[in-house]
Amino acid sequence: MKKHESPPNFISRFAEHPVAANILMIIMLLLGGWSIARMNVQFLPNFSLHSINVSIEWPGASASDFTQSITSPLEQKFKQIEGVKQVTSTNRRNVSTILLEFDEATNLIIAQDKVKQRINEASVIPTSAKPPRVTILDHHELIAKILIATHGPRDELRTLTETFKNELTTLGYAKVEVSGIPKQELEIAIPSYQMQSLGLSLVDLSQLIKQQSHHGTMGLIGQGTLTKTLRSDHQGKNRDDFNQMIIRTSAQTMPLRSMASVDLVDKLFEPELFYYGQNAATIALYRKTTASALESANQLHEWLKEKHANANSGITIKPYFESWQLILERIMLLLSNGFWGL
Repeated sequence: MKKHESPPNFISRFAEHPVAANILMIIMLLLGGWSIARMNVQFLPNFSLHSINVSIEWPGASASDFTQSITSPLEQKFKQIEGVKQVTSTNRRNVSTILLEFDEATNLIIAQDKVKQRINEASVIPTSAKPPRVTILDHHELIAKILIATHGPRDELRTLTETFKNELTTLGYAKVEVSGIPKQELEIAIPSYQMQSLGLSLVDLSQLIKQQSHHGTMGLIGQGTLTKTLRSDHQGKNRDDFNQMIIRTSAQTMPLRSMASVDLVDKLFEPELFYYGQNAATIALYRKTTASALESANQLHEWLKEKHANANSGITIKPYFESWQLILERIMLLLSNGFWGL
């Protein structure tokens, strides 16, 4: 009787050729290493919103000023750019934003250059307006937050956080946000006896200052489509401008600094942050779209090492809400499962 032989299968072939099994194992290990190198190291995949935002600040301008003088001409220019799907604008006092949506196949770097070129060609930006900001809209992922506290005054903390913000921006973080420090405004204080000697009330003085610090529409000239807006550009922008401002009354003319003090003070009702009784602030760091979250975190820790080594004893620098650690834990879990699966 003839012995029945089963056809060769996958396992029997490896039994006959033991070297092949070793080669397959090596190939699997190499593929695993290659996969680890290409593993996603952020919470969300990279994607682009395919939009460009144009922001224009024009102090003292009304919404109608923006529409007539800036946004309408620019919208016509922007619609001529290849790949533009839609152009929308939002105008309000002092600022205007124009949003350009592009086809997904459009190279936004090239499109950004074309938008800047169209703005220059239009020549509609007033000299009193700030240069337009043309930015590619993108999502940002939080890496960590840093707590900064000091025993010193808030001005010291403000200077410290501004220095840290500039350093972290230089390292390449896409976005660095500071919170916990009140915004400031100019305060003009005049003694009551000075007001009496000048024969002025607070309302009178505020009107005189407003007249000397005017930035806005003075009136219209022309008719129909040839109507133009007349503007005044004498607005005080900082402490020196107001100190040098000339106040004219019916009796005399004098600089504001000779009758009042002009100082920068914290705005009322602004959020403040304290840490165990110390003045404090937080800095939030967001990664670039193309950057690795773990590499960004490593940069942060190197920066923290340097600051801890050089910081005064009265300064606290403490990272928290380190979201990158969740990514690292996820990667380690995958590696652990893969190792024990072998």
